[in-house]
Amino acid sequence: MKDRYSKRVKRADKVILKDESGSHTCQVVDISKNGLSVISDHFFPTYKEIDIEIVINEKSLPMKGSIRWSIDLNSHGGRSRKVGILIKDAPAEFIAYVENVSA
Repeated sequence: MKDRYSKRVKRADKVILKDESGSHTCQVVDISKNGLSVISDHFFPTYKEIDIEIVINEKSLPMKGSIRWSIDLNSHGGRSRKVGILIKDAPAEFIAYVENVSA
């Protein structure tokens, strides 16, 4: 549970999740140095390995991730889902951004 208390920020210009079906632009809910939560219209299965592109201050930061959970936000047949993603090997620039913005 230690990771649950990581610093979180709610700012990024854009988050794009990529899998074999294509690129999916998502709405940021929050970001920590270990993971992120987004809203997506695309379904990602749990434990799916994905590529992540986070754009911060107009700079693209690519990294790898794994889907950890997904919650359907529409009880009447809609497609939006809140998705939790574990970040693997985040670049130092990304970690510095999260620590500096939430400080």
